[in-house]
Amino acid sequence: YTTLARWLSASGVQPAAPLVPKNAPTTSATTAAGNGKSPIIDWPGLEQRFSGRREFVIKLIRSTLDYYGKSPAELEHCIIAGDLEQIGRLAHGLRSSGGNLMARQLTELARQTDQAIRSQDANTLALAEALRNVLTELMDEARQWLERQERQNGG
Repeated sequence: YTTLARWLSASGVQPAAPLVPKNAPTTSATTAAGNGKSPIIDWPGLEQRFSGRREFVIKLIRSTLDYYGKSPAELEHCIIAGDLEQIGRLAHGLRSSGGNLMARQLTELARQTDQAIRSQDANTLALAEALRNVLTELMDEARQWLERQERQNGG
C-alpha cells in the first residue's frame, strides 16, 4: 500500500475519499464484508437504487461473480505480461459494472487505469494492481453477502 500510495501521489493522483468516515460507528452496513473494513459496495446505496427489487440485486451480484470471477487472476497475468490492451478492456468493463454495483472505489480505479493506458502513463501497472486488489475485495464481499442472504432465507 505504501509503495502504491507513493507512486500515485508522485503522479498527482489523489486517493478517493473513503465511503465511510474512519471514526464512523461500525454497523452491519459499514462492515458488509464482515472483515471490519469499509465495504467496496455501497450496500445502502444499492438497496436504495433498487428498492423493492431484492431478487434483482441478488441476480446482479451473482452475474458479477460469474462474469468477473477470473478477472483478478487475469489482471495479475496481464500486469506481469505488461498486456496493457487487455488491462484496458477489463478496466473499461469494470468501470460500468462498478457503477451498477455502487462500488465507487472500483469505478474510480477502473477509470484511472483506463485513462492511464490511453495517456501511456508510467503508473499504469500500479493502478492496474490497485484495481486488481479492489476487485478481489469486491468479489469476496459479494460472495459473503450472498452467503448471508442464503442463510437468512434458509437456503
